[in-house]
Amino acid sequence: PVFHGRDVFGPAAARLATGSGLARFGSRVAAEELVRLPFADPERRGDCWSATVVHVDRFGNAITNLELEPDAAGAVVLTGREVPMRRTYSDVARGAPVALRGSSNTLELSCNGSSAAAVLGIERGDVIVFRLG
Repeated sequence: PVFHGRDVFGPAAARLATGSGLARFGSRVAAEELVRLPFADPERRGDCWSATVVHVDRFGNAITNLELEPDAAGAVVLTGREVPMRRTYSDVARGAPVALRGSSNTLELSCNGSSAAAVLGIERGDVIVFRLG
């Protein structure tokens, strides 16, 4: 519900199926060039998880390192504000923040039609709290 696979993977698969080489998709990266990010693993205390924002994408979505089950429910508590867990961006009003399970099954903080990073003041490396509910 949050990743437009048809817009990215569909065309890529079609190009590969019609003979385009992998070089057309970018340059090869050697395994030794990959870098492991130095973030702590998520930690559970009672009904809360602490997680780290590991990436803020170009849309201002804050992706954390907390993997979620498909039926995860709860809310993010951030600087005294509660951000509800929903399934899609459109489940909240335009401009409103939302927590959701992203395309990599991790907790993401987003805003419907806006930047969660700007609205919530989130940066890579920030620790957030996800309260199960």
